[in-house]
Amino acid sequence: MEARTLTKQEVTVMRKRWVQLISSFMYWVGRRSMQSRLVAAYILILLIPSIIVSNYFFQQIRDTYISDALNQNTFLLETEKMNMQSQIESIEMAAQLAISDQAIKDYLGIEEELSSAALMEVAWGPSKDIQRIQTNNPNIAHLRLFTGNEHVMEMWPIIFKESRIAAEPWFAP
Repeated sequence: MEARTLTKQEVTVMRKRWVQLISSFMYWVGRRSMQSRLVAAYILILLIPSIIVSNYFFQQIRDTYISDALNQNTFLLETEKMNMQSQIESIEMAAQLAISDQAIKDYLGIEEELSSAALMEVAWGPSKDIQRIQTNNPNIAHLRLFTGNEHVMEMWPIIFKESRIAAEPWFAP
């Protein structure tokens, strides 16, 4: 929005209006009794400073509330950030433990289908170890390993085939 400058004529008209307003007010005050003038003066003397002081205090209270809200929300955000960072670190450690297990790596890299006895050995050995990682870490809801190896059998709830998640938008083969 552009600021408009007033012409000399407009300024003169405004001055005349203000002078008329003041003179009519003075005429009205002049017709009042001394008692009503004193009451009006007392009201103005008490009202104007109290409005100024009240406005100042309300502004200070509002600024304090805003500042407190900002500080509290900043603290909450920092706490949430620390919690998220802690959870990310625990998930990274669990993932590192899962992929560093040599028995699981050997199973995921097999070249032929295993016998039932060998599958039971994997299910009761390394697969249970990974389940314990999940059980011992409450920050991990589901620890899953997905493989594209056709010879690997799925072992619920840890080892699954990639075909289950191939249609997901976040999956990148």
